[in-house]
Amino acid sequence: MPRKPRIDITGLLYHIIFRGIERREIFKTDKDREDFVNRLEKSLEWGEAKCYAWSLMPNHVHLLIKTGGKPLSRLMRKLLTGYAVNFNIRHKRAGHLFQNRYKSIIVEEESYLLDLVRYIHLNPLRAKIVKDLKELEGYKWSGYAGIMSEREKKWQDKDEILRRFGDSVIKARESYIRFMEDGVKQGKRKDFAGGGLIRSMGGIESVMMNRRAGFREMGDDRILGPGEFVEGVLKNEEQKDKTIKEIKKLGENKLKDKIESYYKITEEELTGKSQKRKITQARGVLSYIAIKYAGKNGSQLAKILNVSSSGIARMYTRGEKIIESDNKILEYILDEGWSVNTISNVP
Repeated sequence: MPRKPRIDITGLLYHIIFRGIERREIFKTDKDREDFVNRLEKSLEWGEAKCYAWSLMPNHVHLLIKTGGKPLSRLMRKLLTGYAVNFNIRHKRAGHLFQNRYKSIIVEEESYLLDLVRYIHLNPLRAKIVKDLKELEGYKWSGYAGIMSEREKKWQDKDEILRRFGDSVIKARESYIRFMEDGVKQGKRKDFAGGGLIRSMGGIESVMMNRRAGFREMGDDRILGPGEFVEGVLKNEEQKDKTIKEIKKLGENKLKDKIESYYKITEEELTGKSQKRKITQARGVLSYIAIKYAGKNGSQLAKILNVSSSGIARMYTRGEKIIESDNKILEYILDEGWSVNTISNVP
C-alpha cells in the first residue's frame, strides 16, 4: 500500500520522529548533539515555529513542534540536510544519514499536548540512558531539563507547558514532576508513537465499543485526534487538491492572463527584462504556481519567461514566499473563495 502524502499545514502541532538509516547512530559525540541543537534553534526561528518537547536519542529524535509562518517540510529540510552534511564531514563518511523520510503526525493540541510532552521527555529514562527523573533533570539532550531548569532555551517554549500546571513557576514544576512520575508508572505508551483511529481513541476496545453503539469516528494514520478534528484537517487537504485540479484546468495561457491581470502588467512586461517590483513578483508567482500546482517543470518556464534555470529557482522561492503571505492571489486566479494552507475548518 503506497504511503499517503504528508499533510503540511501551518499553525498546527506536529509530533516528528526521524531515525538513523538501518537504525544506526545519528549522534556519536556531544559535538554532534550541540550542532543539531544549534541548527534546531535556527530552523525554528526561521520557520517562526515553537518547540514544546524534544529528546535526542542515540539513533532517533522526537520533536513536538507547532508550526508558524513557514511549512514544516521546509523547516525540516533546512534542519536535517544541514546536519547530515556536517555530520558526514565530521565523521569522514558518505551517503544517507537518516532512514527514509521523517514521520510527522498532526496532533490535536488540547487533547494530547501534555501527554506527548511527557511521552517525549521520558524517552531517555525508558531507554535507560538515565536511571530516574532526578538524573533526567540534568540530561542536556532532552526538553525535561529545559522545563525544570532556570537556564533559558529561547527556542523551547517551556512557559506554555508550565502555565498548564500552576500559577507560579514553583507550583507548576511541582505539579509537572508529579505528572511525570505518573507517566513513569504507566510504562511505555504505544498510543503516542503515531496517529490513526485506534491510537486516537485509546485502543481497539474503545473503537469497537463505539461501533457497537452505532458511532463511527473518522481516523487517519497521519493524525492523532478526535474524529471532528481529523475531518477538519482532511477537508483542508481536499481544498488544496481541488485548487491543484482547478489550476491545471486553467492551462498555461489562462494562468498567465490571470497573473498579468492581477498585477496589472502586460505579457511583454512579464516576459521582459524589467526589474520593477510588481513585475518580479508576478514572475515569482507564475513560477511557483505553475510548478507546484500546474505540474510544469523549470525548463518549460525558463523558455516562457526567457530566463535561465537558476533564474527560475530564484523566482520559485520568491513566489512561494508571496503566496504564503497572501492567499488572495490564488483566490483571484480561481475566482473562488478557497484559502490554501489554512486550517479554518478545523474546530
